Amino acid sequence: MCPAPVRTTRMAIAAAVLVVLPLLLMILQFGAGRDQGVYLVAARAIESGGLPYRDVWDIKPPGIYYLYGFARTLGGAGMTPVRAFESAALASQIVAFALLTRRFAGSIQPGLWGGALAVILHAQLEFWHTGQPESFGGPVLAWALVLASTPGRHRGACRLAAGALFGAAGLLKPPLGGALVSTALILAWREARSAPRRPLRAAASVGSTLALGALLPVAATLAWFGLRGALPDLVEVFRDFVPRYTALAFSADRLPSLTFRAFTEWLFRFSSVIPAGIAFLLWRREPDEEGRWGLALIAGVLAPQILGIALQAKFFEYHYGAALPFGALLGGWGAARGLEVFRGRLSRGIGAGLLILLMQAQPEFRPPFLDRCARRLRAATSGAERIAILDALQSTVEVDAAANREAAAWLRRATPRDARVFVWGYEPVIYEDSGRLPASRYVYNAPQRAPWYASIAKPRLVSDLALHPPAAIVVERGDVIPQVTGDSLDSDRALESFAGLRTLLETGYEEEKGTARFRYFRRRAVPKEKARRFRRARKNQRKPGRGLSTSRPCRRRRPYRPPGPCPSP
Repeated sequence: MCPAPVRTTRMAIAAAVLVVLPLLLMILQFGAGRDQGVYLVAARAIESGGLPYRDVWDIKPPGIYYLYGFARTLGGAGMTPVRAFESAALASQIVAFALLTRRFAGSIQPGLWGGALAVILHAQLEFWHTGQPESFGGPVLAWALVLASTPGRHRGACRLAAGALFGAAGLLKPPLGGALVSTALILAWREARSAPRRPLRAAASVGSTLALGALLPVAATLAWFGLRGALPDLVEVFRDFVPRYTALAFSADRLPSLTFRAFTEWLFRFSSVIPAGIAFLLWRREPDEEGRWGLALIAGVLAPQILGIALQAKFFEYHYGAALPFGALLGGWGAARGLEVFRGRLSRGIGAGLLILLMQAQPEFRPPFLDRCARRLRAATSGAERIAILDALQSTVEVDAAANREAAAWLRRATPRDARVFVWGYEPVIYEDSGRLPASRYVYNAPQRAPWYASIAKPRLVSDLALHPPAAIVVERGDVIPQVTGDSLDSDRALESFAGLRTLLETGYEEEKGTARFRYFRRRAVPKEKARRFRRARKNQRKPGRGLSTSRPCRRRRPYRPPGPCPSP
């Protein structure tokens, strides 16, 4: 017979595996939403030697594009390699949580429960709100805490590595990198208390080591963009577009109310275990000082994330993606403390049953979680219904997965494999599904529809399309995104105020039969004589000193005539 603590630990590990493994397999089925489509196109450009912002325009920090590029290099195109990498990151997060609670709470069980709950909450966010920067930022921060709190003679090297992870988290989303400040302050205070003779030196050593580690990935990224000539494009996006985009919903006078909303939604919106676990922690205070330091570190990681959600002021569910795992960890820790109230096998069984009942999220607009799990299981086991089921699960009010798939199929039929195409809308996943290259750096049209940036983005788009004329153009209907564009127009209606693109469609393209969601345009066939003249003009344009037109008349070459007989002398 195994001792009771060992037997209980093994049961906790087995239960966590039984809960987590099916969910990780289900995450592998998640497709791509709008944001994931941008990341996939950027990853394809990186694989071909391109760079974000210069070759694929977007507003996220650079970390997520290179993470998708890494997954594409290892596993190929599509979302499956990314989802596999995401599942592996979630599994590693459970290990990190178990190490943290073993260090600070004396047991791995709170970490296992918290990690399992984090996977449950992550799976409930579904395809749209997963595969985001925050989705990978949570595991990165978890391992940063593990390394930063490592004792022993190697703690200097571990803290340097922890700082690098905090810097990498900041490259995924800046508020995630803000956890470096709070973690450094807490650890510096702890080191100062443990070294009363030289408190300032001990505190400065912690802060400087973490800061140096954080500078390494940030400096390397900026140097890479600078050497490749894309640093001005990166700076322009975050200087000219992002501040006005944030200001659509944020104002400084609303910061207290926005912060309160972010905190209350994080606490109550997603799971009942989080508030219940925190209530248990407040009721049964952590008796050990080491445990209190651990709780302080978790709170320090959470604080900048809550503030970052308030500053973004959009309150999308994926914005909570890196904060929810640490809320789940607090919930698991508090549940472990609460179960100490129950004595005996029967009472502990009742307590565990209550904990399982609490592990329910409150999704606001999606079908119930267990119903979605059953439908995905049916899609995995039934080949005939698979596509229809996945289309229904991966469609929302704004996105129609079946229409996207049909548009990609039309592009494959209407254009050669090496052709460039253009999608005027907010569905960059069509580029990935069709296997066609985008004709412009603007793989979605938010820059042209944003009033504060349209004067910059519209001429650039026209220039891109002139440099790489698309073989086909797809125009989207019904993609009204006021929280991004600041108006209530869809792409089709926004086309009316874009004279350059509208003229290009009217003069160079023929509209074909489309769908309720998309309009299809194919480039008109160019007559052979006109095509020859155009190629000759382009050839002359490339010669130095020659333009498309010249003041001298074009001299016609004389036909060849064989010489006649020699004249008689």
